[in-house]
Amino acid sequence: MWYAPRIWRAYNGGQMQHDLSAIRLWAMRFLYLLNAAGLGLTVWPYLIQPGELIAPVEGVAYAFWASLATLSALGVRFPVTMLPLLLLQFVYKLTWLAFIALPLWRAGQLNPATDEVFKAMAIGVAVDIVFIPWLYVGKAYLGRVFSKSGGV
Repeated sequence: MWYAPRIWRAYNGGQMQHDLSAIRLWAMRFLYLLNAAGLGLTVWPYLIQPGELIAPVEGVAYAFWASLATLSALGVRFPVTMLPLLLLQFVYKLTWLAFIALPLWRAGQLNPATDEVFKAMAIGVAVDIVFIPWLYVGKAYLGRVFSKSGGV
């Protein structure tokens, strides 16, 4: 058995439970770090000292992003355990593109501000597609859903 730090291993009778390479785990850690630092350094200062009252719906978005950034810090240490966080990030960006940006684009109403958000979300989806270990997601999550025995 090859040596790997304990945070890379999930034991089940001495066997590794995932087939993720060290490179894939480090790539995931990089994405978590990017979320924690990049998003956290942008969102938390705004929440801590907003300058004025934050509108409730805008506040929900900022609270979500702050939570995503904070939990992403755990992903640096536990990349596989926090994988559902990357899936949440992927799905929320894809949902925004499909149900907000696409109708605006079809109606010819993408303004410069919305266009910037569109670009950020599209880049985010592309990055998530590259960094999320989709085969593992299929085996670990979808495989359980569609197996006869189910799973918890």
